[in-house]
Amino acid sequence: TKGMYQGDLVFKNWDENQVFPNLNIPVTLLVDSVTSVREWPASSALTFNLSQNYPNPFNQNTVIQYSLPKSSKVELVIYNLLGRKVRSLINQTQTAGYKIIFWDGKNDKGENVASGVYFYKLQYGDYQQTKKMLLLK
Repeated sequence: TKGMYQGDLVFKNWDENQVFPNLNIPVTLLVDSVTSVREWPASSALTFNLSQNYPNPFNQNTVIQYSLPKSSKVELVIYNLLGRKVRSLINQTQTAGYKIIFWDGKNDKGENVASGVYFYKLQYGDYQQTKKMLLLK
């Protein structure tokens, strides 16, 4: 909603020796226009779903959203156009719900990948979905 919002950006220090203290920075956010809002009602029934990444095409980072109806082993992998694995983003058991993950355009070695077409595949139990995305540098 349009308006002015105020709050604090809090940086917590988990260092046992407390070399640096916690830091609070007051912030003000002014929202003067809203271009789009994507909401999922809490009451909606969860189904297994993999959304299209955004932005797509993307330059540096992209967002991948998905939903899980119940807890299960989840695997989310990025592949190149030749079908070779580029990056494993998730390989663990996750709880039911709506999930968001970011991909920074890097492979499993931490190296930037080349511009091109990539696929991301989400495997959840016996279900799987694959989507296409485009990285432009």
